[in-house]
Amino acid sequence: DAYIAKLRFMQVACELTPRWRSVWESCVSQDRLNVQMLTPSKIEAMVNIVRAHQAHGEIGLIFADGLVVVHHAVDVLRKELRQDWRVVVGETPATEREALFKMLDDGKLPGLFFSRVGEAANDFRNPKVRYVITVSSAGSSETQFAQRAGRASRTE
Repeated sequence: DAYIAKLRFMQVACELTPRWRSVWESCVSQDRLNVQMLTPSKIEAMVNIVRAHQAHGEIGLIFADGLVVVHHAVDVLRKELRQDWRVVVGETPATEREALFKMLDDGKLPGLFFSRVGEAANDFRNPKVRYVITVSSAGSSETQFAQRAGRASRTE
């Protein structure tokens, strides 16, 4: 009866180039995850997915783990697409978040980029919010992705 949103999931695997693999191997802990999430092929895939959805008039949500990844990836989106992508992170004041969510719901933003803070208690009612991208590393949680996808599936 259409009470549950129909979702389609796609995983895009982006391999490390030999150059990025050598950088990755020389790093430790969080730096390894950042290098893995910021590979040029992964960022290019993100931009291409956004472009494809925007060609259909859709807006979306993008999530990434780690502030370094969030800020770098949103800078690439702004530059490549020449659009006003905004970021919501833990330090974003509640009033600013609410204003950004309203702008998104009103169709005034091409999408929002989130850190992990976007996983909880944010529902978007704009029917044009049609896609969710997670810029993640190998081993990211499927449950975490499903939670993130749920943010866009609550449109009326």
